[in-house]
Amino acid sequence: DMQMPVMDGLVATTIILMDMQMPVMDGLAAARHLRGRSESATIPIIALTANAFEEDRLRCLDAGMNDYLSKPVDPEVLYAMLTRWLNLPRG
Repeated sequence: DMQMPVMDGLVATTIILMDMQMPVMDGLAAARHLRGRSESATIPIIALTANAFEEDRLRCLDAGMNDYLSKPVDPEVLYAMLTRWLNLPRG
């Protein structure tokens, strides 16, 4: 029986993959909200979006996201990005 680490009733998070087009709150607003909370202020956020223009990448970074991936996501690029942000050894 595996248990998830929990902090204040929430599952502890090490990285967030943020879809930019969600129904209630878009990814930019969600990132700003997360950055305003002390418990999520330093968690790496990677934007996932079909918008592949430089201005879209800059909007994500301005909202507090750490990095940006355009869809469709290349698995090797995703792996490299996760490795970098989670400080994992490259293998």
